Amino acid sequence: MCEDQIVGLATCTGERGAAELRSLYVVPEAWGSGVAGALHETALAWMKQRAEEAFLWVAVENARPRGFYEREGWEADGETRASS
Repeated sequence: MCEDQIVGLATCTGERGAAELRSLYVVPEAWGSGVAGALHETALAWMKQRAEEAFLWVAVENARPRGFYEREGWEADGETRASS
């Protein structure tokens, strides 16, 4: 990978006292490099400035991201929704 390549992104929204981590993507070549952790940290900082509550959705079948989020302190609340 070249230093000037985009290898990941995170998007968030925040309104009415709650913020959502909408997406966090890292290209497979950058997995394990710390990019996801840095993006997550930046996203959390943004959300904390705008809301008292933060949440995210992740597919049950998506084991790798679920493991990442759990290591970062997120907990499943048992709520589910259909994916569209």
